[in-house]
Formats: sequence, C-alpha cells, structure tokens
Amino acid sequence: MYQLNLKRILSFVSGVFIIWLFMFVLSPMLIEHVESAKTLATFIQQNDINSGAIYWSDVEITADAELGARSTVTYLPKGK
Repeated sequence: MYQLNLKRILSFVSGVFIIWLFMFVLSPMLIEHVESAKTLATFIQQNDINSGAIYWSDVEITADAELGARSTVTYLPKGK
C-alpha cells in the first residue's frame, strides 16, 4: 500500500515538474532562439491578442484567419 502511494505521488510530482519545465524554461528558450516563434510572439503582443482565447469566436483576428483557412480548403483549385 505504501509503495503504491509513493509511486502515485512521485508520478504526480514528475508530471507537475515537466509542465513547469516546459512553461517556464523551454518555451521562453524557444521564443528567444527560434525566429518564427519570436515573430509570432511579437505579433501577438503588438495586436493585443489573448493567446489563451485563440479558439474563442470573439477574437476578430482569429475569426478572419478561420474564414481564410476554410475558404482555402473549400475553394481549392482542382486540376482536370
């Protein structure tokens, strides 16, 4: 019983640590060292986009992007 609880606690702590590592160490490194990620982060800050709400329909720029993506797929040129 004690061994099972220890394993569960260790698994939980490991999971929390991995999430923390990704959020506060790896993601900032990615933004600093990858040019496209830096460009995206700058665009999000300049346009005051709530990136946590990227799938919400009340974000105008996201709705425009979705319309463009759907139109591209719907009206894709088809060869003979």
